[in-house]
Amino acid sequence: MDFTIEANKPRVTLVAMIAPSPDWFIGVDSLSLIENGEWVQGKEIVLYPWDAGTDSGTTYTSANQDTRPQQPIGRLVTGPLGNGVPLGTLHFTRTDAPPPPPLVLGEGRFEVDVEWQTPSGTQGFGRAQPLTSDTGYFWFFRPENVELVVKVLDACST
Repeated sequence: MDFTIEANKPRVTLVAMIAPSPDWFIGVDSLSLIENGEWVQGKEIVLYPWDAGTDSGTTYTSANQDTRPQQPIGRLVTGPLGNGVPLGTLHFTRTDAPPPPPLVLGEGRFEVDVEWQTPSGTQGFGRAQPLTSDTGYFWFFRPENVELVVKVLDACST
């Protein structure tokens, strides 16, 4: 599903019912898609089952039985879905982001850009930082964390 998000409202809330239970659900609440002052390129959220605390049925398919008083929302930790196994994953991928400018080295003869992906599938672009005319580095998550150093060497004489 595609959706538009704005800088003054960068949080996402999504909820999906686990049918036929009247009060079990999966979702994410107030997830910010801005980190360190910039829009994320991608984000993955593992989904676990939650209980809204409004129904006292003892099984997944029990008849509706209002909980009085209602209980706080909490993660399911017992029963068939409370075994610690996730029920799904949400993948958020930014689709309108142009890649950042490349690292230009060797008096303009080389342009270097980097795309990265974590084992969980989150992906993005490396941000270039030149150091000299032939050396630079890339950061992925925070500017103070150098991820990759690139240097162009003139080996013509050898």
